[in-house]
Amino acid sequence: MKKAKLRPAGIVALKSKAHLIRQVALEQAVSYEEMPVAGEDDVIRFSFKPMDDATTRKLVFAIPREAFARRAIIGSGPPPGVDKETPGFASPLELHATVCELFPAFSQEFEPDETIDTYHHVVSSLAPRLAGYLENESDRKTRAFCDIVNDMVEAGGDQRNAIETCLLEHASQIGCRKLLKPHLSVTAKRELR
Repeated sequence: MKKAKLRPAGIVALKSKAHLIRQVALEQAVSYEEMPVAGEDDVIRFSFKPMDDATTRKLVFAIPREAFARRAIIGSGPPPGVDKETPGFASPLELHATVCELFPAFSQEFEPDETIDTYHHVVSSLAPRLAGYLENESDRKTRAFCDIVNDMVEAGGDQRNAIETCLLEHASQIGCRKLLKPHLSVTAKRELR
C-alpha cells in the first residue's frame, strides 16, 4: 500500500473572518499556528501541520470563501502570502484550490475523497465548465483566470502540457476562446485554438 504524502498547508485569512478558520480547524481536529503578516494589520497567517491531500482538501472546502484574504497555498511552495519566485503551482491540489477560490461551484465537481494527483485531472474537469463560469463574470475574474493559465504555461512540464492540451487547444470548441485571448501571454496564445 502506497503511503500518502504529507504536505504543509497555509492560509492567509482576513482577521475579521479568522474565527471561521479556527472553527473549521477545531471541528476537523487539525492543529495550526497563527502568525501576523508583516505590514498587513487586517490579515493573519494560519500554518497547518502537514496533512495528506484528502485531509487538506476537506479542510479547504470547509472554510467559507469569504475568510480567505489570498488563495490557499498548499504543498511545498513558499510560505502563505509570499509571492512565488517560480511560476505555476506546487501541486495539482494547489491548482484545484486556486480555481475553486475563483469559481466556488467548481469544488462541487469533485467527490470529497477523490484524489487530485495530476494537473490534467483538474484542467480536464474544468474545461467543459469554463465558459459557463466566465459567462456574465467581470473582466477582472477573466483576467485572474488567465493569470492562472499564463503561470501554468510559463511553468512548463506537466502544468504547461495540461493547460495546453486540455484547455487552450480546445478553447473554440468549449466556447471561451474570445474571452481568454485578450488576457493571455504571447506564449499561451500560440496554443490557443
